[in-house]
Amino acid sequence: MSYTIEYKRKIYYKNDNFSEKTYFMLVKQGDNNCYESNGQRVKYWDLAQIGWEYSIIGKVCERAGECEGGSLKRGVGFSVEHISPEEYLALWRQEIPKAKPLESMLKDFNIRVDITYPKKMTKDMEKQLGYRKDYFDKIIEKYKGELIVSDDYYHKELNVFSKEIKSIAEFEEFTQLPDWKFSRCAKRSFYFYEIK
Repeated sequence: MSYTIEYKRKIYYKNDNFSEKTYFMLVKQGDNNCYESNGQRVKYWDLAQIGWEYSIIGKVCERAGECEGGSLKRGVGFSVEHISPEEYLALWRQEIPKAKPLESMLKDFNIRVDITYPKKMTKDMEKQLGYRKDYFDKIIEKYKGELIVSDDYYHKELNVFSKEIKSIAEFEEFTQLPDWKFSRCAKRSFYFYEIK
């Protein structure tokens, strides 16, 4: 059976205009049955959640349920171990107070964003995207001189616009676009490359 292995976790925050901080939850993970050409398991950093502390805890609880079901395990060195939901929640409870300012994210990672967007927008796609279509169009127009355009490998009717993130302001701007959970025809994806 396939399962996800979580290796590391990081939390960043920014102070906003409210009394709450906005947190950015990153998880280094991979699947037990996906390997690089050198024989090591594939591992990648994922932006799992953005929000106030209660929404981060909500995401952690969702993932804790995956621990109970066996579809999420903990990577420890070269081994993998089962982790109980309580232990998983405790890991994140320890991590949240150690959150680093969002500005330090670019010291820890090189970040690339991909925007997947239709070459030709249909009425159904427009309806699915609603007001978000205008935001996609605005971002693509704003950065058109910096975006690298290619075809989506699996869906030739989609373009992929790629850009290296150069500032936290850019990163925050791109977080406003919906991710793959919202729409398959128009989405943004972040790729985090750890600076060693």
